[in-house]
Amino acid sequence: MIESNRLELKRILNDSLEKEVVSFLNYHEGGEIFIGIDDDGTVVGVQDSDDIQKRIIDRIKNNIYPSTIGLFDVVIVTLKEAVINAIIHNDYSNGIPPVFEIFADRIVITSAGGLPQELSQEEFFEGISAPRNKELMRVFKDVRLVEQLGSGVHRILRHYDRSIFKFSPNFLRVTFSIKNVGENVGENVGENVGENAFKLNNTQKQIILLIQSNKYITQLEMSEQLNKTVRTIQRNMRALQENELIYRVGSDTSGYWELSDL
Repeated sequence: MIESNRLELKRILNDSLEKEVVSFLNYHEGGEIFIGIDDDGTVVGVQDSDDIQKRIIDRIKNNIYPSTIGLFDVVIVTLKEAVINAIIHNDYSNGIPPVFEIFADRIVITSAGGLPQELSQEEFFEGISAPRNKELMRVFKDVRLVEQLGSGVHRILRHYDRSIFKFSPNFLRVTFSIKNVGENVGENVGENVGENAFKLNNTQKQIILLIQSNKYITQLEMSEQLNKTVRTIQRNMRALQENELIYRVGSDTSGYWELSDL
């Protein structure tokens, strides 16, 4: 690997990330940024890839104005969910492991066994889960790689439509297309992405920080901590939900808030 006008190598995640992201989004051919690689191409890796990914998404989402939401492909989280699903729900009785294929224009994940007999496609898309490998599910849940049954499908469908899933009696295949980062993103990102771009106000930023620290926080608790009326909190949370920045998991009484992976 050699740095070029479309390739940036970074040994660590530093303060220049946002500037480099904006530069590539403004460049008509786009570009790629690799974290954990020295300038000479030597791979040094990162300590905690999950944490690095979350910090990157958070910084791109919150530190570039107007918002770049919708202007860049985020495949990290959706790929992670699809990989976990393929491992947990794969039918290992025939000796076939899940298969992960990377092509120039797509990533294909195939798990053996298709859907369990008791589960329809519609139930699958609704998030109803019938794991074949309950011990694997328990292990993944114990290490907090999954939070609840079926939540992975919902996360994937927030960024892709149902057509990426292909079902057959013996296999379930998920195909993620890989788009050019610079394709159809417009010009002057970070300076002028159009009049309709959603920009977070201070209250909305504070709400997101509160959810990051406590996903079970109530709107009443938010109003008390931010010294805002409940009505103000509700109005701003509704805007965040409408722009798919936050969403509710579970019921109003026993559920929790979660940040979108955009």
